[in-house]
Amino acid sequence: MDPRAQKMIIIVSVAVVVTVALLVIAGFFLYSRPQTTTFLRDIAIIVLAFETLVVIFFLGVVTILLIYLILTLEREIKPVLNATSETVYTVRGTTTFISDTVVSPIMTVASIVGAVKGVAQAITGLRSKGRGKRGPG
Repeated sequence: MDPRAQKMIIIVSVAVVVTVALLVIAGFFLYSRPQTTTFLRDIAIIVLAFETLVVIFFLGVVTILLIYLILTLEREIKPVLNATSETVYTVRGTTTFISDTVVSPIMTVASIVGAVKGVAQAITGLRSKGRGKRGPG
């Protein structure tokens, strides 16, 4: 076993034994002195009630802050989403315009040139050099 693991096991074992011993001693002390036990119980109840009030207060504060955060995000994100959707519509319109006015005519001209070239090659019986040729494989 690793020496660090052995050391950790020893430390945890000692801590458990000490904790159990302290609980037994405290139980014996509280059993033998009922007035002290009653006093300590009352103090513990008061402290727990105070802690409960503090926790409830902070839960209220966190709830209010969460509501504020949600409203702020709603106010900030809606304009950003609207601007983004406007940008998307603009880009879509631009791409449609470019496709209709630039790309389609270029493709039409390229297909016509290819067709004329193919017809010319078919008529003359010549093949273009460099394209479509394969070397020894």
